Amino acid sequence: MTRFVPLSEIASVGLGFKSLQNEFFYVTQEVIDKFKIEPEYLTEIVTLRDLDSRKYIQTPKIATWLFSCSAKQSDLTSTGALKYINAMGSRPAAAKKQSGKAASIREVLSAQGGKLWYAPKAQPHTSHLWLRKGVNTVYAPFIFKKARVLDQRCNYAQPIAIKWPAVGAVISSTVFAYALEVNGSASMGAGVLETPTSKIKAYPVFDPRTLKADQIKVLCTLVEEVWDSEVPVDWSKQKEPGPKLQELDEVLLNYSGSKISLTELYEAVTETCRARIFVAGDKARTTKKQKTDSVGTVAATIAAPLIRYMAARRFPEQFAPAEAQLMSVTVAQEKLSRIVSESFFAEVSLSAKAADGSTLMQGKFPVAVAELIVRALLMGREHFEVPVQAKAAELTTAEFEKWFGKVRDRVARAVDESAVGTGYDAALRNEVYKRLGIHPALANTSLESEIVVK
Repeated sequence: MTRFVPLSEIASVGLGFKSLQNEFFYVTQEVIDKFKIEPEYLTEIVTLRDLDSRKYIQTPKIATWLFSCSAKQSDLTSTGALKYINAMGSRPAAAKKQSGKAASIREVLSAQGGKLWYAPKAQPHTSHLWLRKGVNTVYAPFIFKKARVLDQRCNYAQPIAIKWPAVGAVISSTVFAYALEVNGSASMGAGVLETPTSKIKAYPVFDPRTLKADQIKVLCTLVEEVWDSEVPVDWSKQKEPGPKLQELDEVLLNYSGSKISLTELYEAVTETCRARIFVAGDKARTTKKQKTDSVGTVAATIAAPLIRYMAARRFPEQFAPAEAQLMSVTVAQEKLSRIVSESFFAEVSLSAKAADGSTLMQGKFPVAVAELIVRALLMGREHFEVPVQAKAAELTTAEFEKWFGKVRDRVARAVDESAVGTGYDAALRNEVYKRLGIHPALANTSLESEIVVK
């Protein structure tokens, strides 16, 4: 009887939750309180930033909820959920590309199908066991004693007809770490191993179903001790794991009938891991300087003719309707660090922050007016005037988009056609905008709620 099988034979493996529009589906406690969204329309979700890679057992503080509503709007009368849906539906959707027609959240989600545009398109899965999609030098899974939903940067492993700690023991072992190293693809940059959902299912793992009940109990006991008393191994710094994991590895190797020793196993993982990181680092060192030089040269060539085009008109004043009532805005660009906006129905609370946290400008504005102010700040303006009325601001933005859209399209096309190389397109695009004196965020037709200026 074979002792090793594809991972998919002992566990269902799938992608964490993929929202397609995080701005709409991922909500914070602040948003929940603002709209008074009912608990039945919310699902706790854990993101990668909530996790602690220095531990096996994860006990994250929940800071994000999935807005999960499948009820018809006619059944949502007077609910906070309906208020949220109505308030967010007309907001600009997060752009997937650097150019293209702007669309609302409702339009984008409607185009993705489903009976209700505001219902999640994917099914959230809960699991005790989650695996990284990108592995650097720590292979350990994330363990949850209470099954959790995670986002798409991890894969879940849901055991099939076996206790989850038994599968947890298998994927926590150094034997599985070696399987990841051997089968993963170092294609994610900086030598990081990619373990995509479609392929990790086929990675070989020890089959605990071949064991007797008392043997499975031994595995579960040993792995619980590992999780509770040791930290995940960083194989770039260690040559072997702690004593508890060594004990688990030894038992697993004995159960499998393998004749490889622990020393051989650990040397194999250490050498392959360090070789991968070294090769990636050496490649980066030999190409970084010439690529950086090339980026600067190409960016200057792309930007040169656009500088004259940009200088021909002053935004936003020269784009506003002649009869528009204007108000003055002043923000010191040398101090500007962040631009933060928070939507509430038809208004936006907008603030410009300095690096020390002090407020340079703050106020509540109609959505269209707030977006004009943000665009002007991203254009590098310090003293400017914007329309007071929402309608005039919308017309100003429309005129600006006609004009600036040509810049955006030309930059995108030039970057695509450049010979700088894959992986440097973002750096090249950002460098072009820097040489034009504007922030790269203007490359997007919709703006994020928080923009780091410097």
